[in-house]
Amino acid sequence: MQKQSDSREWVTEQVGYGDGEVHWREGRGVGGAAVGVIQLKANIPMVPGNMGNACTFPFALLYQPMEVSGEMVVSSEPHPEVIQRAIGAARELERQGVRAVMGNCGFFANYQPEVAEAITVPFFSSSLLQIPNLLTSIGSSQKVGVITADGPKLTAAPALEKCGVIDRGRVVIVGAEGETEMQRILNTEGRYDPGKLEEQLTTVAKRMVEQDPSIAVILLECTELAPHGHAIQAAVRRPVWDFPTLVNWVYAGLVRRPFTGFV
Repeated sequence: MQKQSDSREWVTEQVGYGDGEVHWREGRGVGGAAVGVIQLKANIPMVPGNMGNACTFPFALLYQPMEVSGEMVVSSEPHPEVIQRAIGAARELERQGVRAVMGNCGFFANYQPEVAEAITVPFFSSSLLQIPNLLTSIGSSQKVGVITADGPKLTAAPALEKCGVIDRGRVVIVGAEGETEMQRILNTEGRYDPGKLEEQLTTVAKRMVEQDPSIAVILLECTELAPHGHAIQAAVRRPVWDFPTLVNWVYAGLVRRPFTGFV
């Protein structure tokens, strides 16, 4: 049986301090981070909007680096070494006091159930976890369009099912792997042109909705796509969700604040 988190660690936001004690875990070295991120160490520039850029969010995230190759994660099949390393990273983040753990790559969805079973705080592996809610929010004749770093691999992977997607017929997967700047990212060259990537992604998005007008909403799988969500929305006039929208939603539930105002 999993040990439940000590409720005395849940010190809520306040002005000043109460009279009760606060407790600290042996080996914990940092405080104030509600969200922990399993951070793949990759030779990729992380611009604002990327999960790996600390400027993306107005609150602190705690990063736990994990050294595996990108090919092992961006894969159509779960890799046993990634499972073990992801569990180890998630447990360390939990030991450091985070209230939820997140992956930083959409393909972490391949490991959603295994990591969730191994820790006592919630695990949000992937931006793809938002798809079931999006499908529920739109009409039965409408679809969710997913733009991903690698279309063939995501299509063949069990990632969507592990995120709770039951009807794949209402999910349209389109990959950006053929675009030059995405190739540079996938090849971890250590550089790419965000402006060119944005142009390429908006072209991908426009082509996707032109080919299938029933696509009502768009989900961006890859964290490198998120900085361009605003431009994609402007190009196709559809709602767009991604990793930052998921992180902000998770944080809102982890750190509740009192309502203020007047009646």
